[in-house]
Amino acid sequence: MIHAAISTIFAFAIVLLAGRLVLLGVDPAGVLRLGRLSINALGLLFGLGALSLQLFFYSVAGLGVTSFSVALPWVVLLIALLLLYRTGTIKRPVYAQSTGVPTSQWGAVETVATVIIALQLVYVFVYYGALPITGWDAWSIWFFKARAFFIDGGVTSGFLLNADYGYDHPDYPLLVPLSLMWLFTTLGEANDIVAKILYPIQFAALLALLYYFILRSVGRRSALVAAALLSLTPLVVIHSAGLPQKIGGLYSGDFVGYADLTLALLFMASGGFIYLYAKEGAGSALRAAALVLAIGAWTKNEGVVFALLGASLLLLLLLLKSFKLPLSSFFFPTSKRTQERPEGVKVATSVLFIVAALALFVLPWALYKAHFGLGSEYTGGLNVGTIGENIGRLPFVLGAILKHLFVRLSLVSVAWWVLALSVALNLKGILRPGVFALLLLLIGQFAVYTLVYVITPADVAWQISTSLDRLVLHMTPLALLIAFLNGGGVIEERRCS
Repeated sequence: MIHAAISTIFAFAIVLLAGRLVLLGVDPAGVLRLGRLSINALGLLFGLGALSLQLFFYSVAGLGVTSFSVALPWVVLLIALLLLYRTGTIKRPVYAQSTGVPTSQWGAVETVATVIIALQLVYVFVYYGALPITGWDAWSIWFFKARAFFIDGGVTSGFLLNADYGYDHPDYPLLVPLSLMWLFTTLGEANDIVAKILYPIQFAALLALLYYFILRSVGRRSALVAAALLSLTPLVVIHSAGLPQKIGGLYSGDFVGYADLTLALLFMASGGFIYLYAKEGAGSALRAAALVLAIGAWTKNEGVVFALLGASLLLLLLLLKSFKLPLSSFFFPTSKRTQERPEGVKVATSVLFIVAALALFVLPWALYKAHFGLGSEYTGGLNVGTIGENIGRLPFVLGAILKHLFVRLSLVSVAWWVLALSVALNLKGILRPGVFALLLLLIGQFAVYTLVYVITPADVAWQISTSLDRLVLHMTPLALLIAFLNGGGVIEERRCS
């Protein structure tokens, strides 16, 4: 037990070290004004992305994967950085202490929301280890691959090309199994119960980042209420720790070990940084958004689509902010435009960073799959003929999606109704550049999910019954973020009045 605890602490310490070093490159001056919780939550995302990619490169290069070999480059980089600080070669960054939003007085609403969040955190960290891995995809895909990679000492074509293991979707991106492999490596054994702690930690990071984005843009009361609502969303809890019984017609109450919670966290975080960039124009927000989008593409195939949509929005916002294009006056009225428009060199640098981030996390795996002929079962259906043949499925698919969002409250609670209420309360607010961009992102991703159901070679009713709840999970934290960024101001104004 003591060995497992020390090994787990070491594993996450290296993850956070890597993540904080990456964050230092993304936001060297502390412009994002991250708090203690949010800086570690974002460090977790960057760290998981960096370490999993490092493990993949080690595998391709035939290097040995050990705790020492993985941790060493990050420790050396930290020592070098500290020496540079000590000698005065570079200056330590000075981080802002204020979010820039006036802090409201603490009241009953804040107290109740904080108690709810605390109780939910206690629940997920206590209950997550009560049962072994039970979810089908956790067994057959994510933890199965992690075990195989741990045994093989890295990613191997022999395992991925083995027809006996074809059910584990060898074409899926590898952030989750390689992150679990890292935990197995530090433990020295494939211990599922210990490695499951990754999921309640991600739950905590999800709440911390949602709180941060809404606090930075709206206020503390809205931030706490939003985090409390998300913590009470059953669909999030069953992927973070599990529930004692089945809910919402699902075959189980425990989906710990899937990659969908990770993807939901990354989708929400990238949306938050896109909003901050649209609102404030800070290069740090643009870089953070691009990097989180790229890590999402390294998590699941759905993340690749989301990354392309998000990167396109980032590029559009960058161009509209920088040049007098036809739509610039609509998105950014003259009175509200950023005072200092980026120069040509800065624009080119920003575009290069977006492209480079996506290329770093997408191209290596894409080239690896192409080399070994690993493809997706949906690729062949992406043609006009298949879409035309199956277009009759569209009303059924749209009806199922709307039912999951607004009727199956046992799974999503009131999250999507809160978004609808937010739009009704502040219809004009959705035309603000950041909110409008996030709504486009939300609608665009659901449009892609709809298309996948239209062209699926499987029975569409079965496909929806076994997967739509997870696709809704991907978008629910982002939906709550949009709702409070748009309608939270109404809450704060009424509270003040």
